[in-house]
Amino acid sequence: MPVFVERMTVEEFAALPESETAFCELHDGEVVYMSAPKKRHTDVRDNAFQALAPVSRPLGKLSPEIGFQCGRSDLREADLGFCFWERWRAVPDDSWLQGAPDLIIEIMSPSNSKREMIEREKFCLANGCREFWTMYPEERRIRVATLSRIAFYDETDFIECSLFPGCSARVSELFA
Repeated sequence: MPVFVERMTVEEFAALPESETAFCELHDGEVVYMSAPKKRHTDVRDNAFQALAPVSRPLGKLSPEIGFQCGRSDLREADLGFCFWERWRAVPDDSWLQGAPDLIIEIMSPSNSKREMIEREKFCLANGCREFWTMYPEERRIRVATLSRIAFYDETDFIECSLFPGCSARVSELFA
């Protein structure tokens, strides 16, 4: 017998007690539980933040765990996200960014599958993200995707963000 899952809107999800939605996202109306980040995940995210913050600050908002809404039934968080000031300043204080951030950086965790991360990448690029980075701490490698290309960077490479002209960082420093 088929099982029917009642889908929820962002408004219904937001009305739930915060204790019920901690470490949750809303994907196509379904509540998806996320695991709390572990030390390595937090360290990699913080290293990326520290490397990009000085060059991103004049251009926009760089933030860990940035929440964003896509349509009526998707409310998600990026491990690290960047949004140009014009978009960020248009967001009401009691709301979420509409559409995916311009840059999203996700850190691969043991609780993620590569398939899941590629699906997340496709979703975000289809909803306004211009550049999506997946950081693989175990491999010390970064996958960068845009709508027109995919590139891989190993720890000896320098990585550039197309949104921040002139910015480059050694991949190994992002995993230090």
